[in-house]
Amino acid sequence: MKCHAHLDRDTIASCKECGRGLCLECTNKYHLPYCDACRNKQVTQQKNKRFKELCELKSQNKGALWKYGTAMIWTGIFFILGACLVLIALVSPSKPSTEDFISSLVFVWGLGGIPWVLFRGFLKNSLEEKIVDEAHIRVDPGGGCVYMIAMFVIKIIIGFIIGAIATPFLFINSVVQFRKARERIHKTDTEIDNLNLR
Repeated sequence: MKCHAHLDRDTIASCKECGRGLCLECTNKYHLPYCDACRNKQVTQQKNKRFKELCELKSQNKGALWKYGTAMIWTGIFFILGACLVLIALVSPSKPSTEDFISSLVFVWGLGGIPWVLFRGFLKNSLEEKIVDEAHIRVDPGGGCVYMIAMFVIKIIIGFIIGAIATPFLFINSVVQFRKARERIHKTDTEIDNLNLR
C-alpha cells in the first residue's frame, strides 16, 4: 500500500481518524499519526470549541461588569452622601447633635446597601432555585405572592442594616470587582483575537 500524499512511498502507519496510509515522513509530521485533512479538521474543531467557551466566558463577564458597575454607582452615590454629611458635621459652625449625625449617616449608608442585597440575590439565584420558586408560586398562588413580598421586605431590611455598616466597603468591593471583570473581558477579547489569527 502506498502513502496517500506520496504515491512513490510505502506506508508504515495509517491515519488514526480516516485510515489513509502514511509514509514515514507523514507519520512523524504530527504527534500522532494523522493525515493533513484529519489534523486540520481536529484543529478546527478545537478552535471552535475554545471560541464558544470564550464567548460564554465573555458573556458572563459582561453580566458581572453590569452588576458591579450598577452596585458601584449606587453605593458610590450613598457613600459620597455619607462622606458629605461627615464633612458638613466637621466644618459646620453649629454642630449637629451626635444622635442626629449618626442617624443621618446610618440612614444614608443604609440606603446604599439595599440594591446590593437585592441585585446580589437576584443574580446569584441558580436555575434550580428559580424553578423551585416558580413551582411554589404556581402550586399556591396566594402563598407564593405573600412569600415573594415577605422575601422582598426581608431583603430590604437586611440590605439597610448591612448598608448602614458596610456601604464604604461595598463601594470599594464593587470598584475592585468592576475592574477585575473589565480586565477579564479584555483578556478574553485578546484570546479571541489570537484564536482568530491562528
